[in-house]
Amino acid sequence: MTAFLASVVDAAEAAVALDCGADIVDCTDPSRGALGAPTAGNVSSIAARVAGKRPVSAAAGAPDLSKDLLAPAVAAMSAAGADIVKVGVGAGAGWRNRIAALAPLARRTKLVGVFFADRAPDFDLIGELAAAGFAGAMLDTVDKTHGRFLETLEASDAARFIESCRNAGLVSGVAGSLEPPDVPRLVALSPDFLGFRAALCGAGDRRNALDRDAVAAIRALIDAGARHDAEPGECDRIFVRDFLIDASIGVYNYEKGKPQRMRFNVEADVPRASRVRDDFRDVVSYDVFIDAIRLTLQSGHVKLVETVAEEVAAAALRDRRVKRVRVRVEKLDIIEGSVGVEIERRQTGEPARSPALARLLEKFGHGA
Repeated sequence: MTAFLASVVDAAEAAVALDCGADIVDCTDPSRGALGAPTAGNVSSIAARVAGKRPVSAAAGAPDLSKDLLAPAVAAMSAAGADIVKVGVGAGAGWRNRIAALAPLARRTKLVGVFFADRAPDFDLIGELAAAGFAGAMLDTVDKTHGRFLETLEASDAARFIESCRNAGLVSGVAGSLEPPDVPRLVALSPDFLGFRAALCGAGDRRNALDRDAVAAIRALIDAGARHDAEPGECDRIFVRDFLIDASIGVYNYEKGKPQRMRFNVEADVPRASRVRDDFRDVVSYDVFIDAIRLTLQSGHVKLVETVAEEVAAAALRDRRVKRVRVRVEKLDIIEGSVGVEIERRQTGEPARSPALARLLEKFGHGA
């Protein structure tokens, strides 16, 4: 299960985050912008309130903090009580040197390198972070007024980042002005944690205080797809119809390197919502199906429509509320009409226990 990072400004907000099920309590100062370092005193008071129940994180400072100031800033946050210290990561050889210079600190402090979606992130540096002993990496945004993370990069970029972190043995996190509808799309990509501030605050303004109902709603959204407790009964059907996309697909030589039109129809049966209307926590997002189609086709040339159909069906069934899914995939440029495949798959067995949260807490030195 994906973990929940909640950014808080003081001990009172930390108490709310703990009560509502945050897995990581992040110390922040919204007035200082992205990675604005909180005061050491504030980190200490938040850490005292958390009392070891969850990992506490804090930023070392602004993304462009000078090399000379970076190591002392990391040490100060760690001394104040932060279990995890976040460090901005830019691009180029200079940043490789800065990452390498932090290796001695990484041996005694859990470091997370933060890439910025709105600053052309260089994912090649993920390997450098692992080599230097960093515990994890995170995708965020610098300009909180520019828009959500998914308005800056695509879901496929997040998937590539998460996979790169996984291959390097790093914990992966995604943040950046995320809103509730973004949660199911990103949870489907299996990051180790998602980070929030604005979505947890009154009126969605990161400068306002945490709103208990908003924090609880995000916790419920993260957990929603893992639920397997729906009673048998009526089902609703959600669908994507006549979704058109160009793709490189086919087994013949003439089909390689030449995009052709494809049409997708996806239908999924889900338990009838039990809560009042307009409660997003009971909704299975059709965006997850569209993202799965795009991710599968953007990975490179695919030989078989059956492969695409199976990938989309598997993505839908990762949400345990989906009881049955039917996927129809058609190639439109082969004949006058269409050719393709339609498959139906059902939820079977019990969900495999996700190691993400346990791995995250182990990596960050907590067993809570």
